[in-house]
Amino acid sequence: MSESLLEVEGLSVEFVSKSHSTLAVRDVNFSMAAGSSLALVGESGSGKSVTALALLGLVSTRNGRISGSVRFQGRDVLRLPPRQLRELRGAEIAMIFQDPLSSLNPVMSVGQQIAEVVRAHERVSRGAAKARARELLTLVRIPGAERRFGDFPHQFSGGMRQRVMIAAALACRPKLLIADEPTTALDVTVQAQILDLLRDLRTEFDMATLLITHDLAVVSEFSERIAVMYAGRIVETASTRDLLDAPGHPYTRGLLASTPQIESELGLRLTPIPGTPVQLLKAPTTCPFVTRCDQVLDRCREQEPPPFGPREIRCWLHEEGS
Repeated sequence: MSESLLEVEGLSVEFVSKSHSTLAVRDVNFSMAAGSSLALVGESGSGKSVTALALLGLVSTRNGRISGSVRFQGRDVLRLPPRQLRELRGAEIAMIFQDPLSSLNPVMSVGQQIAEVVRAHERVSRGAAKARARELLTLVRIPGAERRFGDFPHQFSGGMRQRVMIAAALACRPKLLIADEPTTALDVTVQAQILDLLRDLRTEFDMATLLITHDLAVVSEFSERIAVMYAGRIVETASTRDLLDAPGHPYTRGLLASTPQIESELGLRLTPIPGTPVQLLKAPTTCPFVTRCDQVLDRCREQEPPPFGPREIRCWLHEEGS
């Protein structure tokens, strides 16, 4: 891999209230090179979206506590002054949020909103910003882009609104795009179209892409690498092919077993992961997956495992000699 564009080391996020605190993200480490793709996968509540928000310093300082480092092109994002952080967001690191309808301004046309992003980060005239917005709407394959420049978000379908969000995110040609569940609530045909679009744009702009999702099937042909997240930690990281062919962590195997397969026999029931994700009100003293795992060892009930091997699998089954 070439020199890292993004290096995340020891990233932790804790939310504190008067009665308790919640460890949403714990000691997360990963890196990305320019033009690469990584999928962060896990159930709802595993810490994926909080990790994405922390990368941009978007965790509320009122009750959120962030530690660790997020180095983007050598600069620690978490320690940048507010002005420099605002300049970084949208220009060099952009994010597509889960729900485009709630993320877009309902009283501004989509063209105005994209043009506003351009003018916020570049010294261009209103006319030039509008021209760029029209080009971007065409780039993300919105039919009749010129005609729809003045339309409002409610006049678009869910898939078209997501394309508008992608256009706004690409307005300043960012080096890193974070896509947080970009295909949520879309039918499978539209999902495929959005993923194809993101893949093509990643190649065209040589743009690193961090995809946040709960669906392993979604990333099977999109990302080069997958990092599986559980209970606020990354529990396994591997190339997409290696992880899907031979998952190492019991949780990863559970995610794959609960994913529908085209070649599965009709009527064959999926195998769900039993139980529910652990609530991290304090740091666990055992493996956080112990109550849901079918391969529990005595050691699992005594101590949380460290990462083992090149995949950094957090499971005692992978301890050397086990």
